[in-house]
Amino acid sequence: MKNEVLENSWEDLRRGWSRCSLERIMTHPFHHFDTPDAVVTYFNEQQSANFPFPKAKATSAETLSGGNANRVYRINLQHDPTNNVAPTSVVFKYYAPFMAVDPTFALSQDRYFVEKEALTFASTLFSSSDPKKAPLRVPRLYVTDDTNKVLLMEDAGSHLKS
Repeated sequence: MKNEVLENSWEDLRRGWSRCSLERIMTHPFHHFDTPDAVVTYFNEQQSANFPFPKAKATSAETLSGGNANRVYRINLQHDPTNNVAPTSVVFKYYAPFMAVDPTFALSQDRYFVEKEALTFASTLFSSSDPKKAPLRVPRLYVTDDTNKVLLMEDAGSHLKS
């Protein structure tokens, strides 16, 4: 059933339709990233082992504002108290097959691969042993999940309110 839903959604796009049926979108297999609790569960059950800081655990998540296309959350983390270099939060970005602000408006998930490659490339261009000398600061990618179209990246604005 899940593959049929995805196949039908992409078939609609190939035909040039800009909108899919709401029922088809809501039964999409990745609809579960629509709440902060679901994001915390995803991190703790699937990504904590891949995260570069051992024993990291997501304690909460909050929706970040400003995006129309993707679902973006700040995940607050708890670590081993002896690890003083681990981040206290990361950004979770999910590239759904629809707009975050309008689930009836279909979007290609290829944008996930474009952004992943752009961030990877930009980090090589603007990396510096002295971050103050770099002309641009690019968030570090911690985990890329090509199956679910999720990026876990450095929280470059954790001091900012959402």
